[in-house]
This record gives sequence, structure tokens and C-alpha cells, in this order.
Amino acid sequence: MVLRRHYIYIGVLTCLVSLSVRAEPRPVTVFAASSLTTVMGEIAEVAKRAGLPACRCVFAASSVLARQIVDGAPSDIFISANRQWVDYAVEAGAMDAQTRQVIVHNRLILVSPADAPLSLLPGRWEAMPKLLEGEWLAMADPNHVPAGIYGATALKALGVWHAMTGKIARTANVRAALALVARGEARAGIVYGSDLGVTDQVWRVATFPEYTHPPIEYTAVVSTRADHDAVEAYYAFLMSADAQARFAANGFLPTSGS
Repeated sequence: MVLRRHYIYIGVLTCLVSLSVRAEPRPVTVFAASSLTTVMGEIAEVAKRAGLPACRCVFAASSVLARQIVDGAPSDIFISANRQWVDYAVEAGAMDAQTRQVIVHNRLILVSPADAPLSLLPGRWEAMPKLLEGEWLAMADPNHVPAGIYGATALKALGVWHAMTGKIARTANVRAALALVARGEARAGIVYGSDLGVTDQVWRVATFPEYTHPPIEYTAVVSTRADHDAVEAYYAFLMSADAQARFAANGFLPTSGS
């Protein structure tokens, strides 16, 4: 009899746990570019206070995330640092083209260690290779990472790419490039303007002219397999005044017309 009561207790407890688990809304999974790591954590907290479901964020280079999504990784929303990798996921059928929109912009900047700042005269980009004195320039891999693609495009437009290719330290994402400069392991680095707020160990040397690279746009898109009740609400929240205020506070720029 005692054994039977024990089994009944276990069964009731299992049912209660099961009901509790079912009562919790499923988190919205967001795959986002590495440069969004800090701000998306803040937005997730603001969204939760606003009554939206919890957010599970996964951060990496946009190229890495896009490939994972196409391979079947469960992402409700994808935010890429450029349109190319959103197009890739859309063309593979993993993301819904009709939901694609630009949610925020950024700048491209040159930084150096804060305790050994570089000085570049305005418009004197041709002096950049000599300024580095053969030391490393850190940047995200220009073969596939958006920050690196923007950076390489800018260096080519300024006519200094070929003079620097032998001393470029390629990293997996823009935050890794920032870390190399912050630790003094690279003399300079190409990162986003929003990355300045992540650490006080780097110094902004200069901002790359806008004409040297395509606009830095963060494009968001919803999965074709998403639970649209919760996901669409979270997706819409990214363009809300509260979310856009967090982007601005972290050094991002509003979209045109915002």
C-alpha cells in the first residue's frame, strides 16, 4: 500500500511539473550579429518588462548564423549586420522574405589601444600603413564577416588595402577584433561605432567616410517556421520607441526617416 501511494504521488507530481512547464511561454530565439551582443541583452530585459516572452539570444558572425539557420538551427528571428546573409537564408527557404526590414544602422571606425593612441590627421588615410609601422591591424574576416567586408571595401576605396594585407589579423567576428586591440595585441582595429561603448580600453582614431563602404544596415527577418503569435510581437518590438532608444544609447544609428 505504501509503495502504491508512492507511485501515485510521483504521478501527481509529474503532472503538476508538466502543467507548469506548459504554462511557461516558449522563449523567442533570436540569432543576432556579434556586434549586437550588449544591446540585445538590454532589449530583452525591456521586452520582458513589457510583458513579452523571454528572449534566447545566440550571437556570432552573421555568416556563421545564416549557415546554421539554413542547416536547420531553430531561430525565430535573424538579425544580420548586412543584407547578404539575410538574402542567403531567404533564398534557402528558412526565412520569410516578406518580413525583411532594416531596424538600425552603424558606423565603421578605426580604433587603437587607449593607452597607446594613434593620431591620424583628417583625410590623411594614405598615411595609415606607415602609421601602423608594420604592426597588426585587427579586423573581422573580410571573406565572409560583414564588419570585415565593410572594412576591406573601405580600405580599397581609400587606396591602402594592398599596403596592409600582409599585416591584417583576421578574426571570427568584430568583437574578437575589438578584443585584440583592447589587449594591445593589435596596433589598430576596424570595428563598429557601437563597439566603443563595450570597453574603455580602445581609442577612436577616425571614422571611415560613408562613401568608402555600403551603408551598414542591420536587417531583421522572421523564420518561415516561427510561432507567429509571440514572434511577430517580439519582432515588432525591435522597431518600438523603447527598443530604438536602447539602440541609440549603445551607439547605433536610426534607420532613415526614424
